[in-house]
Amino acid sequence: MFPVMIGSTTKPQLTVDEVEKVQRQRVVSLVGHVFQLTYAAMCDKLIQEEKLNRCNGCTIHHPSQRQHSCLMMDNEDAWMYYRDDVMEKIDLKVVLNMSQSVCNALGFKLGKSWEAYVSELPKLPWTAIYLTSLELNSFGEIVQPKQLQNNILHAIYYGPCGLKCKDSDGIEIDSQTEVQCPETVVRKNEEPMDIDFIVSEIQNKLCF
Repeated sequence: MFPVMIGSTTKPQLTVDEVEKVQRQRVVSLVGHVFQLTYAAMCDKLIQEEKLNRCNGCTIHHPSQRQHSCLMMDNEDAWMYYRDDVMEKIDLKVVLNMSQSVCNALGFKLGKSWEAYVSELPKLPWTAIYLTSLELNSFGEIVQPKQLQNNILHAIYYGPCGLKCKDSDGIEIDSQTEVQCPETVVRKNEEPMDIDFIVSEIQNKLCF
């Protein structure tokens, strides 16, 4: 296969295979971020509900704000106190279904291999999930499932780690082509993409 020049002739040459590999890596990274946003959104929603459920002022409908612990606790503290209980309640099938729905809206068709990726989400550091939740414009709110999906899409497009106009042009894929989870991607003489590396790359984006 003849090399295709990308940009200036002073830059390194990229073959078509290499360009496609970069393209697939970008798509996989984006899909991975959708899953993390979905998981983080569900965590935050349940944490806000837990904060209200444990508030004595809300339970007895006390008129004084001083009697409402939910108003005195900021979101970071709520995550620190309630994250473990909440994460045990999250239905990963719901995370998978909502992530698939978001990806469908983005024009991506997911392969079944992503079912294994969902089980890795609870293993991520809670701080990484908390930082991901900060990308949501509904952070700290209790929202309905449909609104939750819209908020995830908004974060994907307009959030601090979202798609920019100049970046989204480079992420294209046939809507009939299944996007596979990194562990299953092998092409020609490539090494399989490491799922841990992809997760690490997504987490590194949160540092900016």
